[in-house]
Amino acid sequence: VKRRVPAALALELHTILSWTAIGMSVYHAYLLLFSRFFDYTVVDLLVPFVGPYEPLAVGLGIVGLYLMILTSASFYLIDRIGYRSFRQVHYLTYIAYVLATVHSVLAGSDGLLFNPVYVAVSAGLFLLTLARILARRPHAPRRIYTS
Repeated sequence: VKRRVPAALALELHTILSWTAIGMSVYHAYLLLFSRFFDYTVVDLLVPFVGPYEPLAVGLGIVGLYLMILTSASFYLIDRIGYRSFRQVHYLTYIAYVLATVHSVLAGSDGLLFNPVYVAVSAGLFLLTLARILARRPHAPRRIYTS
């Protein structure tokens, strides 16, 4: 992909997609304020593990959202924190994905309907991550200077 898509375009698309996912997640939480089934408050939606329904599962979703916000904000901090730190922060997206998926499975109202979707998306993510790891070029050995 790196050879076919200019880096600036890839970064811009990545940024847009991440903020779109955050916007959709925030909208999802906002709609819970109007739930007919549970009496959510703003605090329930901002503070993990305190809500009226499945506090653990919903809390994991909230923590996952915070990690998504942190990693997306890091796009704008690359110049301040450096590329290496940016990459390290960006690895939190894997944790955010796991938390969001666990949240969906445990707190979702879809039952078993979406389980094949979760499995397919997770398998795809795993395979893409594996392909990226295997495609890395080995670093040249560091030259050690002796006196």
